[in-house]
Amino acid sequence: MNYSPKNTILTLFLFVFQLSFSQTTLQGLVTDQNNQPLFGANIIISDSYNVTTTDENGRFTLRANASLPLTLEVSFIGFTTQIVLVETSDALVIRMEEGTYFDEVIVSASRRSEKLQEAPAAVSVIRQENINASGGSIAPIRALINTQGVELQQQTGQRINIALRGSSGVFSTGVFPMLDYRSLISPGLEYFDSQNSPINNIDLERIEVVLGPASALYGPDVTSGVVHFISKNPFDHPGSAAELIYGERNTLKVALRHAGKNEKETFGYKFNVRYGSGFN
Repeated sequence: MNYSPKNTILTLFLFVFQLSFSQTTLQGLVTDQNNQPLFGANIIISDSYNVTTTDENGRFTLRANASLPLTLEVSFIGFTTQIVLVETSDALVIRMEEGTYFDEVIVSASRRSEKLQEAPAAVSVIRQENINASGGSIAPIRALINTQGVELQQQTGQRINIALRGSSGVFSTGVFPMLDYRSLISPGLEYFDSQNSPINNIDLERIEVVLGPASALYGPDVTSGVVHFISKNPFDHPGSAAELIYGERNTLKVALRHAGKNEKETFGYKFNVRYGSGFN
């Protein structure tokens, strides 16, 4: 088929016109909750490869070969990802909200309450939902198995030792395990007896693991780190709970918890009962 120069120019013009018509330019500003611009926030159009980042003033320009409406995903470290539906070409103002993980308050790094992101040490937090989804449903200590820097040593069928940065022995460890600021090191024996420790899975709120020199706040012999088991506060977690574990070879474990408080919330109490047996 023969094409004349006039038809070729017309076809090219229509192609460029259609491409320009379908291209959308989005502009906007990304700030935090205090309206301070965020430098380096990621903006991506959902289900596409169109992505950009904000400049030092928190502003961005994003071009896409698609027409409105478009869905943007805006993310920044320490903030919850925002999903924004864009229906007009007006300039956007996107305000990010701090993520709950970075707002989490810990107590083990400096022996006082502080935000996780402000802690002066490497701290890992294992929450209740992570404990339940792991081997912690059988033994709370097993919830540490995927924690960075933590090594679990299975010494007997029931006894597990904790090592941080490789410092441990058969009857000793450089780790300082605690339950609500109370040492779990057996008096006189000077070792961690995990099998007979008072840790109750259904009464456990979270586990805080402190690595590095900050662990020296707990004493001169604490050289590797701290593993702090924190139980549920009866004021925040009242009520009753029960746990039954029954397995093969006559394995049986039962745990009960009951907690309450008075109407004025000046007095709280809780009871923990555990029973376990295992026969071959």
